[in-house]
Amino acid sequence: MDKRIVFDKLHGGELLHCKVYRAFAERESNAKSRCILEKLSSLESQHASLWAKISANASPKRNHSFAVIFYVALRQLLGLSLTIKLIEHKETQLYRQLAEIIKGKGCTQAELRVIRHVRSLEVEEEATLEDKLTEFSPILTNIRDITFGMNDGLVEIVAVVVGLGAALQNSLLVSIAGLIVAVSGALSMAGGAYISNVYEREVHAIQHKSAAQPVKSAAYVGFAYILAAMVPLSPFAAGYVGSFAILLAIFATAVVLAIVAAVIAVITDSHVRLRVISTLLITLGIAALTILLGYYVRQQFGISL
Repeated sequence: MDKRIVFDKLHGGELLHCKVYRAFAERESNAKSRCILEKLSSLESQHASLWAKISANASPKRNHSFAVIFYVALRQLLGLSLTIKLIEHKETQLYRQLAEIIKGKGCTQAELRVIRHVRSLEVEEEATLEDKLTEFSPILTNIRDITFGMNDGLVEIVAVVVGLGAALQNSLLVSIAGLIVAVSGALSMAGGAYISNVYEREVHAIQHKSAAQPVKSAAYVGFAYILAAMVPLSPFAAGYVGSFAILLAIFATAVVLAIVAAVIAVITDSHVRLRVISTLLITLGIAALTILLGYYVRQQFGISL
């Protein structure tokens, strides 16, 4: 991508972030969070002024009203911490593109000075303020447990129900069997999370680090697992059977997995498309194998339930 386009997008992004954080601050009831959001809005305005020095369009005539309304609504849906991560994700991707341009010696010394100045401000001030807003978020703090539980619940249960759905023509039997596996899987995952966190807490105690929370970790893993397991189970619980139920289970699981993978990509600042594609390929591959196994068992043993 041309450097001028990247500069222009970063400039426009900072202007948008300034307005979004100001809108967040106006609607924030917590005084501490409101103060941080106001500071972030001011910082984004300063960053925009710096980008304007090297941007191809120093005075962009953009109307950000719709985008601001969208992010305000998204904040209500996802919470402040996750929405901030989403807002900053696109900027992170642009900086990666910019790094490639710099690596190829595509920037002048004047441009490099502006880039370094903005980056230093973001690392020293903006990132610190954002961390203060996100450090107490239960979703972000326990994201490993939540995604661990959801991913296993989706992948394992879709494998079970599509395999059984291919072998059996009875939605009630598939639902009951899937539910039993889901409950036992949730208990097993929660127990494993509890034990691993107990060990982690003991190690942290020796190293004088902050302690892990075994009960909370087990609760997040177990709840996320059972909640995710309901997705592939739902078509069979609704009374559907055969190929239609299997396709519905796979489709519903793929949609939820794609959303989970996209959220994790945003939180970890990785590539959304690559993470979603790799996650879906693995899951669909597992589903295909279990469907084949189910049909094989049905044919070999003459199961007609």
